[in-house]
Amino acid sequence: MTALPEHPVSHRLALFALCGDLVVAIDVMSIREIRPVEDTAARPADGAWLLDLDGERPRAPVPGWDLGDLLGIEAAPSAWAIVELPGSGQLVGLRLGRCVTVQSLPVCRAIPRGIFTNRAHAIAAGFSTAEIPELSAHVSGVVLDLAGVLGDDELGAVPSVAEEREAAL
Repeated sequence: MTALPEHPVSHRLALFALCGDLVVAIDVMSIREIRPVEDTAARPADGAWLLDLDGERPRAPVPGWDLGDLLGIEAAPSAWAIVELPGSGQLVGLRLGRCVTVQSLPVCRAIPRGIFTNRAHAIAAGFSTAEIPELSAHVSGVVLDLAGVLGDDELGAVPSVAEEREAAL
């Protein structure tokens, strides 16, 4: 049997976080901020959340989704990763479990699409966690493809955030 070729995401710097029992890796170049769930004002809105990330200057609420719900995994959320979607520059929040470490990805391999039935396009590749001491209790992990995490229904809701902001003003 021939091993699958190394995936292009191998060796990129990534945030390793938990989503239930699943280890997920997110390219750090896409992450704008990470916030504890308990320190983030979030209100439900049509199957999503609206995150108020006001700091020194007010900004529009950021739409957010629970990654466990999107992937069909039961997960206890503890952090929001505010990420920029590739291509659009749109900020969205992904609710995750514990954020474990930031480091380079090990060698990654493509995962057949049939393995993940929910959001198959959200998974770019898989990797072994054997050489990551902080994740030694887990066997493997997956690299998220942020371009495939949200479906048409969620992406269609993104413009409504700007409309809600205008209505509130």
